[in-house]
Amino acid sequence: MGSIDMVNVLGQHVVPLTNSISKFPDWSVHLYGKTEAKLNRKMGHVTIMTDDVEETLDKIEKSGIWSE
Repeated sequence: MGSIDMVNVLGQHVVPLTNSISKFPDWSVHLYGKTEAKLNRKMGHVTIMTDDVEETLDKIEKSGIWSE
């Protein structure tokens, strides 16, 4: 049985996410339709179904999307 991981998308993550999302077809992106992305403003979230949480966390980290 798998689990669900969720990662918040803040303003500073929007551009890296949109530039990289095609590399992660198993991720579900949910943007909230806010017109302006501001630093630390919650713009949406990414939901990831996984059977291996550690592998998924590693993939999230290596994506570079959430690196500050």
